[in-house]
Amino acid sequence: MRRAVVMLVAVLAVSWVAPASAQAATSFTACAVRPHGTKCANDVVYHLGDTIRLRGHVTPPHSNLRAQVWREKPQQKKFHRIGSVAIGAHGGMRYVWPTSLQDDPGEAQYKFQFRIPGHGRSNVVRLWLLF
Repeated sequence: MRRAVVMLVAVLAVSWVAPASAQAATSFTACAVRPHGTKCANDVVYHLGDTIRLRGHVTPPHSNLRAQVWREKPQQKKFHRIGSVAIGAHGGMRYVWPTSLQDDPGEAQYKFQFRIPGHGRSNVVRLWLLF
């Protein structure tokens, strides 16, 4: 009887832990929406005052988690976490950054990436923010 209880506890522990570690992303993409448009691409040019819109998609969806948003500022060579976003039922995610004079880009390239710790990272999205 004791052996059966120990086995049951072991099976329950494995079934509870396994799904989180077994759900590595098989596809994880990101892009920037072109200003005043709907098409998504990489290496998009924005002007100060534009709202930067990023989209991402992950498979499997991971809709019970949040994706972290990471950004590398110009001349910084290191990504920093700047926020998180919900992951939709079908794996979609969106991030919006309204630019302003406080951003002071100096006509430079920014890099963005979505990350789900323990599950994967999207491609790096490059965009230019100009005065």
